[in-house]
Amino acid sequence: MYYVDVKGMKVRMRVGLLTFHRAYNYGAVLQCYALNYTLNKLGYECKVIDYWPDYFKNNYYITKKFSFRHPPVKTWLRHIRVSRILKRRNKNFEKFIQNYILITEKTFETHEQLLNGKIPFDIFVTGSDQVWHNRCAEFDPVYFLALECFKSKPRFSYAASFGMQQVPTDLRDEYIKRLQGYRKYSVREKSGQVILKDLLNVNANVNCDPTLLLSREEWKKIEDQNMPISNPYVLVYYVKKTKRLQDKAYEFAKKHNCDVICVACNMEVSALRGQAEKKRGFIIKNDVAPSDFIQLVDNAKMVFTNSFHGTIFSLIFKKDCFLELKHLDGSFNNRVIELLESLSFQNIKGEDELELQSEKVDWNTVEKAWADLRDHALDYLKSMA
Repeated sequence: MYYVDVKGMKVRMRVGLLTFHRAYNYGAVLQCYALNYTLNKLGYECKVIDYWPDYFKNNYYITKKFSFRHPPVKTWLRHIRVSRILKRRNKNFEKFIQNYILITEKTFETHEQLLNGKIPFDIFVTGSDQVWHNRCAEFDPVYFLALECFKSKPRFSYAASFGMQQVPTDLRDEYIKRLQGYRKYSVREKSGQVILKDLLNVNANVNCDPTLLLSREEWKKIEDQNMPISNPYVLVYYVKKTKRLQDKAYEFAKKHNCDVICVACNMEVSALRGQAEKKRGFIIKNDVAPSDFIQLVDNAKMVFTNSFHGTIFSLIFKKDCFLELKHLDGSFNNRVIELLESLSFQNIKGEDELELQSEKVDWNTVEKAWADLRDHALDYLKSMA
């Protein structure tokens, strides 16, 4: 995507992308990679703005000596128990970012640095992930592109998620203030479209998660084929560790004589340590790089997951999978349900779980729906020029 400058030269349009690229779970980093990759493939000159505030570091690191101010005591005590795992995991994530994601040379740690720094972009984009959730990233206005340094240029969202059905009543005015003035709006879920219609009376686009913008073959290109795995295995990938997923995986593995590999996407200490899982003979791989994660899904005999991105990659690689659709608190995983419906899976609402056998899935219909979602998304991204 190009524009003609004052000298009559044809110049690539520079896109500054803000998303959760430093949230070291697999879905967050891979959706960032996918959007960064796609925008550059379309002809933009896209870089991720390396915004890395202290609260992100506190959630994923123990980088300083203990004090009662930094990091918070509770976070410090929680992470000290899994510090070795986190150190290896973070190192692998940072290597992936360095090798695969184009980011700004300068790292910004505060609002002041963003406001005072030179950010040479023609447009700004926020998304995907739950960048508009009030409980994510400490409700930081940066991810709403609400600072003055962003408002001087056209602002867009892409597949931004609120992660909820409606915004809290006491934050309604703040949401309206932050979200006003975008050139175009794109959200990931239909619920986000309803929210924006209610708040701003705008008609937002509903677009797929960036991970669906890449083909199966494009994802295979970044797999790390050097990870030593010799035996057949099933993969358990969870946002919240649940006994149901573990039991289902254990039963399947026992019946088919294969291993069980567990990967946690969050910072839950018991999931990262995996002590209970090891007692059952499970293999714990919580420190692998995002490229390793792609390989683990691709080569698994079956995937057991309650994760949105775990579901996406299972479908991308046409895996047999067991999907846990109901959370521990009794609510339903509407993000996964809406994703499945958008890919032409029927009669899902109200189901606690779903087992997909790839040989029984009408992949022609699914891939046609996937192609339609991708084409619609690419049309929106091209329209930002």
